[in-house]
Amino acid sequence: MMRRYYLPLTVLILVSAAVLRFWQLHSYPPGPHYDEAANLLIARSIAFGGARFFPIVEAYQGREVLYYYLIAPLLTLFGDRMFTLHLVSAFANLITIAAAIRLARELFRGERGMIIALVVGLVATVSFPQLFIARQAFRAVTLPMMQAVALCCLWRGLRSRKGWLWLVVAGVFAGGALYTYMASRLFPLWLALAGLALLVFDRHNWQRRLRQGLIFFASLVVVAAPIVIYALQKPDIFWGRLGEVTLPGQSITLGESLVLHLRMFFITGDPYLRYNIPGRPYFTWPEGVLLVAGLSVAIWRLFSTRRPLERTAYFLALLSPLMVIPSVVSVSGLPPSHMRS
Repeated sequence: MMRRYYLPLTVLILVSAAVLRFWQLHSYPPGPHYDEAANLLIARSIAFGGARFFPIVEAYQGREVLYYYLIAPLLTLFGDRMFTLHLVSAFANLITIAAAIRLARELFRGERGMIIALVVGLVATVSFPQLFIARQAFRAVTLPMMQAVALCCLWRGLRSRKGWLWLVVAGVFAGGALYTYMASRLFPLWLALAGLALLVFDRHNWQRRLRQGLIFFASLVVVAAPIVIYALQKPDIFWGRLGEVTLPGQSITLGESLVLHLRMFFITGDPYLRYNIPGRPYFTWPEGVLLVAGLSVAIWRLFSTRRPLERTAYFLALLSPLMVIPSVVSVSGLPPSHMRS
C-alpha cells in the first residue's frame, strides 16, 4: 500500500516545502544582515567585475566560494539584488530536502525506507532552523545540500557491484562540500570513520569495499586538493576565522559551550535574532521525541542487524552529533549557534 502513496506524498511534501520557502521571500525576514550584504558584494564582483576567487575569498575573514559561483550567473537573470541570493538559498534548501528523502530510501530498503523517507522530508519541511536559513543569504545553506547529495550517490554506489561512477560523483560532491562553509572541514573525517566501520561490518567482502572506498576518496581528494593546498600555503587566511571564534578567555570556556549546545537542542537555543527566535530550542518537542527514538533505534539496530550497509547507516546516524563540534569549539562566536550546527 505504501508504494502506491509514496510518490504523491513525496511530491506533496516538496511542494509544501517550496511554498514555505518561496512565499513572500522578498519580505520575510525583513532587512539584510551585514553578512548578506557582503555576500552580494562578492557575487557582484564575480558576475560584473571579472573577479575569479578560488578556493577562498580572502576578504571578509576568508569565505568558501561555492555559494558565490552559484549566485553570480543568476544576478544577470533575476537582477542585481538581495532577492536573487534568497532565491539561491531557497532552492539549495529545497534540493537538500529532496536529497534527504532520497538518501533515506537508499539507506533503508522496502516500505520501512519509504516511511522513514517521508518522515525525514516532512520534518525537514517544517523545521524552523531549516526554514529560517532557507530564506536568508548565508553560504552555510549549501553545506547540507552537498552532504546529502554526496551520501545519496555514495550509498547508490556501495549497493551496486558496478557503481563506480556513482562513487566518483559522490566524491565530487563530498569534496565540493569543503567549498561551502567552515563547518564542512569535519565532513571527510566523518566519512572516513564510516568507511572504517563498513570494512569491519562487511569484512567478508573487504576487498570490494576497499576498492569502493579508494574510488570514492580518490575523487574526493582530487576535488579537495586546491583548498587543501591553499590551507597549507596560506594558513593564516584559511584558519583565520576559526581562530577568531575559538579564542579562549574572551567569552566562555569550552565546557560551558558544550553545556550550551546540549541545551540548544531541547531547552534554550541560539540567542542571535538573525539565526533564530532568540532562545527557541532547535527541536520542538515532537521533533525531539523523534530524534531520541531514532537514536535509540539506531543503537539497537547497530548490534541486532547483520546487514553491513544498514549497520553502517545506523553508525552514521550515531556519529551525527559529532558535526556539532565546529559550533562547540566556537566559544567566541555567540554560542550556541544553529547555523554552525
